[in-house]
Amino acid sequence: MNILRPIVDNFQPLPENNMHARQRRAAKTRNVEYFELTIPTYTDDQFREHFRITRITFEVLLNVVGNHMQGNQPNANIPLNKKILFTIWLLSKPESFLAVGDRFDIPTSTGHDIFKSIICALAELMPQYVRWPNAAHQAISSQVFAEPFTRHTKCCGGN
Repeated sequence: MNILRPIVDNFQPLPENNMHARQRRAAKTRNVEYFELTIPTYTDDQFREHFRITRITFEVLLNVVGNHMQGNQPNANIPLNKKILFTIWLLSKPESFLAVGDRFDIPTSTGHDIFKSIICALAELMPQYVRWPNAAHQAISSQVFAEPFTRHTKCCGGN
């Protein structure tokens, strides 16, 4: 005897006018036009407070990433500057994809794809901008950083 059969037989489909079903299908409410209307009104100081980058540096980053990703952008309907600001916000704030997506009016799964593509572009560009010092540069850096400390220890009775 199948004990689940009576339970399954008693299941009834939810009516189409069920409020819960309608809410699930309805578009999620997001912070509409934060990127389009609010960010442009930020002063330079406010922009730097929120994104931890100056507008000028952001423009340079936008140009570099834009040239690198030419023609290879997922979610092409979303402007690149919005994608980069979305990614910077995620990196600089302790917020989830859900919260940042809400702020930028971007669905969570799309936000994840955007984040991944921008981070991959930055990783590919990194060798052009970040370099480990060779032995000679390491010695110079060590000397430059050590100099102020040796001056202070000598004035305090050190050798």
